[in-house]
This record gives sequence, structure tokens and C-alpha cells, in this order.
Amino acid sequence: GARGGVEEGRRFSREFKDFALDKPMGMVLEENHESVMGVVITGVSQGSNAEKAGVQPASQIVEVAGKNLMGASFEQVMDAMREAEAPVPIKLFQGSASSLYGGWAEEAKGREVTVIPTRPSKALIDRVRSGL
Repeated sequence: GARGGVEEGRRFSREFKDFALDKPMGMVLEENHESVMGVVITGVSQGSNAEKAGVQPASQIVEVAGKNLMGASFEQVMDAMREAEAPVPIKLFQGSASSLYGGWAEEAKGREVTVIPTRPSKALIDRVRSGL
């Protein structure tokens, strides 16, 4: 198809992507392990604005409306999304928290970063769904 050999060569999808999302976005968000903080998209609702725009689950939120949210808390990310005018410009990193924050955290704190994936709790998912 149209996806040439370039795509195959890209083994590691350590890449940043920009989106402009209408509200409601239809994403489930969750905080990464506290060793790195930051917020990850753990789910994208079927038929949602996020899905139509091509947002992938397991993407890390980097920026919302030009505000750098690397290492931000869940609340900070939610506030930024609520305050932003739709369509909301969002920069995402399609890759793991450890590959996004690895070099960053070593530089910042000089310590090892362990990322422990957690199952999102039902209550959190419901709260997030209503929030977005």
C-alpha cells in the first residue's frame, strides 16, 4: 500500500504527534507511576473525537494548549484541558513513560526510574469519563 518502506524501518515509535481535539474528547487518563509522574492515555472511547483524530492509547501527554505538562499531575492535565478552547491542541508522545522520561529524569534527579503499570480503577475511569 501507500505505507512504504519508511514505516517498516521505524522500529521504535518514539515519536511526538500533534492533535487538535474537539470536546468531549473521549479519552481515559491516568497518572504514571509516581517515580515519573505525568499522565498517560489509557483508553480512547469508540467513535469519540480522540479516536477520529487518531489518538492511540498508551500515549503520554506532553502539552495541552501550548502548556508543557511533562511530569504533571492528573489534576494539572485535567485543568489544562478544561480551560482550553476547543479544538484543543495536544502534543502526545507515542511510546512508554520510561522512554519519554528516562533521560529526562536521570538528568533532573540522577536516579533510576521504574515504571510500574497499574490497572485503572473503575472509579477513576468513571471520574475521568465524566471530566472529559
